[in-house]
Amino acid sequence: MSIDGLGRFFYKEINNFIYKINSSKIKKIVWLGAFPPLHSNMGDHAQTLSVEQYFNNAFPDYHVIALNRNQISIPRLRKISSTLSSDDLVFIHSSGDFGSKYYDVEKSYCKLRKEIINVFDKNRIINLPTTVFYENNESGMRILEQDKQFYRNKNVTILGRESVSADFLAGHFECNSLFFPDFVFYLKPTLIQKPRKGALLLLRNDHESGLRIEKREELIHIAQKYTSVVHDNDILKSSIPVVDFIRKKYIESICNIYQNYEFVITDRMHGMIIAVITRTPCIAINGGIPHKISAYQSFLSESVEFINEIEEIDAAVKRIRSRPYKETDLSSYFDNFRKKVLENWVTSA
Repeated sequence: MSIDGLGRFFYKEINNFIYKINSSKIKKIVWLGAFPPLHSNMGDHAQTLSVEQYFNNAFPDYHVIALNRNQISIPRLRKISSTLSSDDLVFIHSSGDFGSKYYDVEKSYCKLRKEIINVFDKNRIINLPTTVFYENNESGMRILEQDKQFYRNKNVTILGRESVSADFLAGHFECNSLFFPDFVFYLKPTLIQKPRKGALLLLRNDHESGLRIEKREELIHIAQKYTSVVHDNDILKSSIPVVDFIRKKYIESICNIYQNYEFVITDRMHGMIIAVITRTPCIAINGGIPHKISAYQSFLSESVEFINEIEEIDAAVKRIRSRPYKETDLSSYFDNFRKKVLENWVTSA
């Protein structure tokens, strides 16, 4: 069977069976909007894996009803809603499309997120950590005003996954909001003690890229000044379906690959975060959404070098190779997450 045929098979099988409602467990979590198997971004799959593991570990007394983005329809949501009690919890999956940049993109969550909130209006809703960005133009400001009206006094907590998003929500939206780190920080990959050699270049090839095409070769030449092994390979892009039963192994293999290298250079947010959880020195290049990466500087400055331009790469490599690696510990956020959720998270973390 070809890769395309395999993809169509998995797509069909995953969508045939939508969800289970297990009445033997009284308390329920509805988890909506993880990316589907054919989604190619492995950073998003790492996020799905981390949320799944967190629910298993922190909410073992809850039954989780999960629908990925391709499985959601309003009739299905209404059917699930009819089975819930007011104490059941609804989680909207993390994304980078809260705001105006992706508002009219097909399968963007900007509009569906509002449908979810309307359907589950009797339940506590938590929007897992997201990037918030409204463009500073007429369209962006119009969408912002619409969203401010919609979210006013809604029973929803929106988590900004870095300080800029969190501060923007707090300053513009009349609903509960605060900072909470991306859930990929929750993953605990096996750390392997082995010699590291070379540099991994993990760079986007889309409109969120932090580098123009002509700058990529220049970046390779700079990295080669410090190591003879330079791999330009975006290992966070997959060409095969990543269904549930292989997701964990796939993410583990990526974490193992990271640990082969002395340092990684990336303009992917999750490329940076996986570097942190694998204790791999990292140079992070700011990209198409201005604060998606740069805002992490406030709490990752000891383990990541943040740059805006290719001209800063040389000095950043020198700095990151000259100092011992310092681990970033965000475990306290996850340790307190369940308690905060059940208290309806009325104060900041």
